[in-house]
Amino acid sequence: MSTERAPAGEFAFDVGIDDKVSVAQSFFLSVQNISVMATMMIFPGILGRAFHLEIAQIAYLYGICFMTCGLATIFQSVLLLRLPVVQGPWAPTFSALIVLGHLPGSSLGTAFGSFFAASLIWSLFALPVRGVSLIGALSRYFLDPMVSGVIIVLAMVQIAGATVPHWIGEPSSPGFPVLNILAGAFAVIVLMTLMMRKHVVARRGAVLISLVAGSIVYFAFNPAALHYDGAAPLLVVPQPFAFGFGVRPVFVLIFLLTLIPTGVQSIAMYELIATWIGKPLSVGRISQGVFAMAFASVFAAMFGSFSTVFYATNLSLLQSTRVGSRYVTFATGLLLVALGCFAKIDLMFALIPGPIISAISTVLFGSVFSHGARLIFSNQFDERRVMVVGFSLFLGFGGLFVPQEVLRHLPTLLQTIVSQPVILGGAAIVVLYQLLCRPAAPAAQVQGSF
Repeated sequence: MSTERAPAGEFAFDVGIDDKVSVAQSFFLSVQNISVMATMMIFPGILGRAFHLEIAQIAYLYGICFMTCGLATIFQSVLLLRLPVVQGPWAPTFSALIVLGHLPGSSLGTAFGSFFAASLIWSLFALPVRGVSLIGALSRYFLDPMVSGVIIVLAMVQIAGATVPHWIGEPSSPGFPVLNILAGAFAVIVLMTLMMRKHVVARRGAVLISLVAGSIVYFAFNPAALHYDGAAPLLVVPQPFAFGFGVRPVFVLIFLLTLIPTGVQSIAMYELIATWIGKPLSVGRISQGVFAMAFASVFAAMFGSFSTVFYATNLSLLQSTRVGSRYVTFATGLLLVALGCFAKIDLMFALIPGPIISAISTVLFGSVFSHGARLIFSNQFDERRVMVVGFSLFLGFGGLFVPQEVLRHLPTLLQTIVSQPVILGGAAIVVLYQLLCRPAAPAAQVQGSF
C-alpha cells in the first residue's frame, strides 16, 4: 500500500488511488458513499410526486437513478478517467425536468425527450477523437486553481438549499422544529468528533456512523417515520422513454445550458484531486471523464433519470477517510447498479430522515466549500484578480436573490441562466480570467499523465 503525497502542507491520502483495500472495507466505504448521496434519495420521489405518478413509477425512478449513478461511477473509476470519483444526480437537470414538464402543452415525456436530444449533442461535444474532445480541449481554461476554486464555491452555494432549510424542515413535517434540529445537531456532533479522531476506522466510518446515530435518535422520538408499505415491484427493468417522448428546440437549448456546467464543475473537482495526489491531469484523461458523464446523461434521459456530476459530498468523504482508492468507488458503482435493480431496497434508502441527511450535508458541503476557497487564495492576488473573482462570485450569488415574481417575467432560457450560479458566475470567471488576468501558459498544466 502506498500513500499519495501532495506538496508539503497539502492534504494527502493514506490509501493511494491505485491501491486496493479489503472486500469488507470496500463494502463499508461503498455503503457510506451511497448513504450521503442526499439528492439521489430525494430527487426521484420529488419528481414522481410533482407529476402525480403512482408508487410503482416512483420506485422505477429510484431504480433508474441508482443505475445511472452506478454506471457513471464505474466508467469514471476504472474505465475512462480512472480517479476515485462517485457520480450523483445533477440538480439543474432535476429542476429543468420539473419546470419544463409543467409548462402549458408540455409533459414529462416532452421534458425527457428534449433532455435526450440535448444529451446526444453534449455527447458529440465530449466524444474523444484521438484522445481529445472539444470539451476536453477547452478544459485548460478551467484548470487554473483560482478558476476551479470559484466554480467549486459557486457549486456549493448552489446546493446550499439542500442543507439548513431541509435540516429544520417545514412546519407541516413531523419533527419540526425541535426534533429535526436536535437530532441533526447530534449527528453533526458525532460526525465532527469522529472526523477529528486519529483512529483510522472511526474516521473512515464517520459519515455512516453519524447517519445511523442521528437516525436512531430521530426514530426514537418519532417511530411513525419508520412506516413503509412496500408498495413497489420486486425488480426494476429499464424502459426506453417510459413517460412518453417529445422534443422542443427551446427545451433542448435549456437542457444544454444545464449540462455544460457539469463538465465545468467536474473538471474543477478533478483538478482538486490532482492537487491532492500531486500529479497533473492530461487533456485526454479529462476528455474521457467528461465523456463518461455525457454517456450517463444519454442513458438517464432515455430511461428516466437525471444527468450526473462529480458528487461533492463524496469528495469530502475522500478527505475525511483519506482513502483515495478508485477500486472503492468502483465497488460503489457496482453496488449502486445492484441496488437499482431492487425497487424495495431503493425505497428503503428513502427512510433515512431528511433532517439527518441535510445536517450531515451541511458539514460535508462546507468542507468542500472551504477547499474551493483555499484554491482561490492559493495564488497571489493583484487588483485585476480581486476584481474578476469578486465580480464573478457576486454575479453568481446575486442571481439567487432575484425574486421569483421577477424570474417569472423573464424568458425561460434567461430564467435558467440567472438562477444557476455555476452557469452565470462560472461563465464570468472563465471568460474574464482569460481576458484580464492572462494566466501564464495554462496548457502546460495539463500536459502530464499518470
